[in-house]
Amino acid sequence: MGLPREIFITPFEVWYAATGTAFPAVDATPGGSWTKIGTQGNLNYTEDGVTVSFEQDVATFMSAGSTGPVKASRMSNVIKVSFVMWDMSLEFAKFAINNNTVTDTAAVGATAGYRSIKLYQTPDVAQVALLVKGSVSAYGDSISSQFEFPIASPTGTTEMQFGKTSPAAIAIEFTVLNDPSAATEADRFGTFRMEDVD
Repeated sequence: MGLPREIFITPFEVWYAATGTAFPAVDATPGGSWTKIGTQGNLNYTEDGVTVSFEQDVATFMSAGSTGPVKASRMSNVIKVSFVMWDMSLEFAKFAINNNTVTDTAAVGATAGYRSIKLYQTPDVAQVALLVKGSVSAYGDSISSQFEFPIASPTGTTEMQFGKTSPAAIAIEFTVLNDPSAATEADRFGTFRMEDVD
């Protein structure tokens, strides 16, 4: 079995779909409307893999009668998903440019066909459902885990550098947004599921 199951050394992959799309079961391969980001999935991600970060701003308050905090209040709670991708296909590079539409123009006579994407980004930031999935679990062998984010927006700043010493890379970052249609307050940012064998 190798290392203990609770120690993860497994690359995850990122999938996207339209907001409102149902998430696949934790033991299922995403299909239907779900699209893997990267032509070859995590084979197109750099060795650092996918990072899911949980950022928060917590204020603490001290009373006159205490030398330590007596109350803590969370001011903000932000979840981000980030990875660096070696894939210049416009179908995935578009996430560095607000998920703008990719247009496929067919060849006409001697004029070559091409795909294109507009670089202007409007004030409206795109929204997608995001799935981050890996073939690993702390509760058994050959089973899976996944993060399910109902709404996320591409928010990172990136650059595309083209040279001969390393592959052109695109830093992709999504920020998870509050889901106003969530069934409960606890569901607003989504769920982390880990398959077990019970």
